[in-house]
Amino acid sequence: MLTNKVVIQKINADTGTVRLYQNFDLRSPWSFEFERGIITTDSNPEIFPFSFEAAERFHTANAGGETKVFKSSEGNILFSDDYAIPAGFLVGILFPQNYVPEVFKFKDKPFIPTGVGLAGTSIQPPGHFDVYYNQKERLAAIVFMITSNTYFGFKCIARSHINDFPSQDRFPFYSDLFASLGFTETHPIQISVADLGSYKQYFLPSTDLSQIAELMNRLLAINETRGASITEKESIIKRLKEFLSTGASIVAFTDSAVTIADSYVQGGAVAKIIARLLSYLSL
Repeated sequence: MLTNKVVIQKINADTGTVRLYQNFDLRSPWSFEFERGIITTDSNPEIFPFSFEAAERFHTANAGGETKVFKSSEGNILFSDDYAIPAGFLVGILFPQNYVPEVFKFKDKPFIPTGVGLAGTSIQPPGHFDVYYNQKERLAAIVFMITSNTYFGFKCIARSHINDFPSQDRFPFYSDLFASLGFTETHPIQISVADLGSYKQYFLPSTDLSQIAELMNRLLAINETRGASITEKESIIKRLKEFLSTGASIVAFTDSAVTIADSYVQGGAVAKIIARLLSYLSL
């Protein structure tokens, strides 16, 4: 693929740091190696599976304070960053070996209208993003392709998959909710009160599990409908957060949501969907 501006963010979970590899005058096409491993002729092995046809040189630096990495006691990686990026950039987030990003969230940021769309607001998205996998080296990366000037905040959670690293080459998606919930092996899904009741130790006796299940199922339905209203999605998420963060719902949700989600990850398809929803809402 063609681009002339590249920033690769390589995460070191052990040190909680991110190393930047930057080239703003790229002179050769780039690709992501899905199948092969590192070979001696690779010109930039430190950012493999990102590969470049020529021996491109990258400037390196440590990421600034806006870039944050945290490794939880359960071994999960929580990554967040704020981006202000002009058009034409490729941004890659390269995770440590065996780690797979699973839960994605764009942070709420003020939007400054640009372009010639309705009321002066651009009606085109500023880019798109995918997750790429290299099973040979067991490496995963999030890739942003920026097509117009943009400013956004981003968070994600990655989990270690030593025994079940994804076998597909890539996972494309059109929203952060779809990215977190849209894995093909988990559809269609209906969450029941019994599914939530299996983990009733995480809920207060007064919790209305039927309303939580109903709201979660409405989110899943929106996830499968590209034409769904963004306002409706945000309204449901707001109501779910209210349920899960007040005294009428999950105990200490804000502090323990990821731990609670991990208990669900070990279950079947429905349990994994609940885990992803809880993690998504906690970001």
